[in-house]
Amino acid sequence: MRFWLESNGYDAFLRALGRKGFAYRDVVREAKLKHVSGAIAKELGIIEHWIDNYYILRYMRENWDVNTYYEARSKLDGVIYNNRHPDISIVIGKEQSRFKQYLFRGQKSVGFTDEMKENVWQINIDVTHTTNLKFLVDKLRRGYHGEHKLLVIVLTGTSKAGSEIKKKVFAKFAQLYPSEILQYSERVKILNKREF
Repeated sequence: MRFWLESNGYDAFLRALGRKGFAYRDVVREAKLKHVSGAIAKELGIIEHWIDNYYILRYMRENWDVNTYYEARSKLDGVIYNNRHPDISIVIGKEQSRFKQYLFRGQKSVGFTDEMKENVWQINIDVTHTTNLKFLVDKLRRGYHGEHKLLVIVLTGTSKAGSEIKKKVFAKFAQLYPSEILQYSERVKILNKREF
């Protein structure tokens, strides 16, 4: 059973139960398992979020010696102009640092270009468990990506390819905001945890 869950995922397990006519609550009751309430799941999600951010920050600082910031807010002339903030900001600067060379080397498969290598100076990482399209569209409207900024949204709650979800997010953006043009859309990467 454990191998099956690891191979196919918990969602597949729940769908398989449904196909056989079993309800989740019945399986939990019959197997004498503890039901995870919404409140407990939310708390676990918050803890997972902190742990993910901690390890990303630690990895970047220890292995790449880059300037990393947790929930940094942008300032213009000393005034915070955007109260929203990505989980992690990595300043890679204009110069060709070791990390920047590594990041953009051979990364054409995820859409990195030579132009991005020259012009992206900051990487903003936002870690989220949800794949709710409206929630993800909102992240595109926060100023996390731009001419010199790359946004990487890391989805921790799915094994679906980030590229599949990115297409849906962009389609939802067009549906919700038909009069807006999403500028610098090539500077948005959506990855699942394994891809990241």
